[in-house]
Amino acid sequence: MYNIYSIQVQLTRKCNQHCYMCRKYTWPQKEIDIFMLKKIFEKHPKATYTFSGGEPLEYTKLDELNNLLYEYNISYQVLTNLNYKLSSEQFAFLMNADCIQVSFDGADEKTYNNVRNPIENGFKVVTNNIDRLLENDKIIKLNATISKRNYKNVYDIINFAYREYYAMGKVYLRFFPVHTHDDIKLNYEMEQKINEQLELALKDFGPTFMKNVIFVANMHRQEYIGKCFVKQHHLVIDEDGIEYPCCRAINDNGFDVEQKYSISHLENIEDENVLYDFCKECDRYRKFNENWKKIEIKVNNGEKVYL
Repeated sequence: MYNIYSIQVQLTRKCNQHCYMCRKYTWPQKEIDIFMLKKIFEKHPKATYTFSGGEPLEYTKLDELNNLLYEYNISYQVLTNLNYKLSSEQFAFLMNADCIQVSFDGADEKTYNNVRNPIENGFKVVTNNIDRLLENDKIIKLNATISKRNYKNVYDIINFAYREYYAMGKVYLRFFPVHTHDDIKLNYEMEQKINEQLELALKDFGPTFMKNVIFVANMHRQEYIGKCFVKQHHLVIDEDGIEYPCCRAINDNGFDVEQKYSISHLENIEDENVLYDFCKECDRYRKFNENWKKIEIKVNNGEKVYL
């Protein structure tokens, strides 16, 4: 049996936003059973965890989850839109995380709402929560999914992060080209516009700050050819408790209703030389595979690794 270093758990399908690039809020409502989470922690107590959704702050057993995380001394991060007037349970969940990744797809109310369509609250509530968490010395990663609706706002998002958060430190900005639906993906002209904005930002804000600003994936996907170590040491677990090797395998478009890429359906999962259909356009894990020996050394030295 291979060792699992990192696990992403989708706590719930429920969300308080109806994002342009996501349809998960239209799916039947479901959340992972708290007793199933307990079994996962018992089985993989040394793994690092990432909690996502839907929106993880919507999980109805958050207080019980907080107790389990404390009981098993779990290291974790949270992927959230942070668009809440935080309850005590939500705040405790965030405060005990190693890192909070915040969906941040616009630098103003208009752009933010156009992309994320919040049911209530909005941009100002998110930024107020970021300020509060930074004041409590938390590490924040701002994640911007770039699509047809906000590709012109890349510079504005960088400018906002620089103006509001650079002096405070502990803030990183990451861009992800949208991948969920073909009709909203970036075309060549949009990619050129983004590159122009990145060049201007480098000129205006300097290389020191811009080291904290990265595109996690290539805007134009290229077929992945190489070895994959991630599928041996990483899990993504959905709201039904179904295990997948990575976030490229899991059903995030609403198309793969038969869970054909779940681990139970995949052969040779322990062979790094075996690639699957969903591996072809993978860019999320390229750098992990390229640097796998360094990551193994970190894990063997007891360092935390989030994939």
